[in-house]
Amino acid sequence: MTIQFIPPNPEQKRALEELENLLAILNKPITKELKQNKIFVKYFTKALFLAGKSYKKQPVKTLPKVTHEVRGFDQSLQKNMEEIQIPNLPSIKSPIPQAPRIPSAPKPLTDIIPEQPAQIQDLNNVIVEGNILKFNILEPVMESLDWKIFSIVKNDLKEKIISNPNILQNQNFLMEEIQKTCKELKIKYSDNYLQKIKYYLTKYLKGYGKIDPLIQDSNITEIIASSYSNIQVRYKNELLNTNIAFDSNEELDNFLINLAEKSGKSLSDSNPELNINFQGLRIEAFYNPIMGSKFTIRKQ
Repeated sequence: MTIQFIPPNPEQKRALEELENLLAILNKPITKELKQNKIFVKYFTKALFLAGKSYKKQPVKTLPKVTHEVRGFDQSLQKNMEEIQIPNLPSIKSPIPQAPRIPSAPKPLTDIIPEQPAQIQDLNNVIVEGNILKFNILEPVMESLDWKIFSIVKNDLKEKIISNPNILQNQNFLMEEIQKTCKELKIKYSDNYLQKIKYYLTKYLKGYGKIDPLIQDSNITEIIASSYSNIQVRYKNELLNTNIAFDSNEELDNFLINLAEKSGKSLSDSNPELNINFQGLRIEAFYNPIMGSKFTIRKQ
């Protein structure tokens, strides 16, 4: 029998060499750098594992033990790797979108009960700064709803006042009219609220509205309005500007119309001039809604 020697296959030889090199590496003693690399691989693997888990996962304390061995693998190294504890990593929580905050609805007008009491202007608090006579008037603040009630009551009272000017002398009359209007509009009210509306009604119906402080000041003898925003007074024989003015031409026009009606006269485009003596005042006015109205009031 003839024995033949088969030369080794180059591919098998190369595989055996690679296997021997791998075993040689595994049999080397464990260095500090190798331990750090293995710990990093463990942590990185753990992070990938946690990322793939659901949000309800339980924290994993340790990695599963190795259930197989590589021939020639150092057993002490395998034991050390099994004892490595992986610390609990913080769980990854996705942010929960917050629902937009819906502002609370504003209170309806019927629930507004102003509690600010009416205050009469302090005529003693008048100062002269340069060429301006300044009045520091303390009055309750009127809102749009308050002016609405004011206008309704004022229009309802217009004919009654013309027929009986002394009707305003009744202290309870205005309060009853304001109460009735609030009930018709279903608006809640307090005593202070009724007093505030009454204060402005008395000021405009019985007094002189925006320029009432000028009328009441005994040191003022003449009031000259060349436009709605320019009112001058003769104060202690000196002509001064004032910080009191109308807000618009329309407000000035309404003031002159109301003043004429209180004196039993009328103003219109066809009858624009007003010359009267009324309540100790000499009033001269010219009504012109287009070019601008003007007036002069002299105290007699």
